[in-house]
Amino acid sequence: MPSYYYVYAPRSGTNWGQATYCSNGSTHTNTSTLCGGSPMDISGPQGGAVTFYGSSLVKSIKTTQVSGVCASDPAPWNNGVNVNLYSGLNGTGTLIGCVGYGHLENRVANGTYNVNVKQVGTLPADCSCGCSSGIHVHMEGSGTQQAIACYNTVTGGTTWIYRWYV
Repeated sequence: MPSYYYVYAPRSGTNWGQATYCSNGSTHTNTSTLCGGSPMDISGPQGGAVTFYGSSLVKSIKTTQVSGVCASDPAPWNNGVNVNLYSGLNGTGTLIGCVGYGHLENRVANGTYNVNVKQVGTLPADCSCGCSSGIHVHMEGSGTQQAIACYNTVTGGTTWIYRWYV
């Protein structure tokens, strides 16, 4: 029987842009190294934790470090983590989808984790990286994205950002 699987905001902050940037209305950049899909930028403080939060039906995740998030910018703004979600333990069962997190330092190691909550990195100092300028996490997900108005607050672990019906 199909069910909804959710990924929630990785931290509390402000929505700085989804399909377009809130600051100027231009099209939001997607990267070729993250999971693809609908982008979103969420503000946060330097050193702030970025955490994968999945609904309870997510039984395991696989994390992969990536680079090239911003084509012309140096690490750590260029660094990210992709997270694949699974319905079974040890990365088995149905592959639900993928969520990528960009502009990270202190990234989680590549691996398989039997959890639905896992810190994947922290936010580095401010950098103007060709997208939103200011400290933020860039997300891309392969699922359906919730429309959240510009500059609205999202709550880490509570506000759903992506969902899949599998």
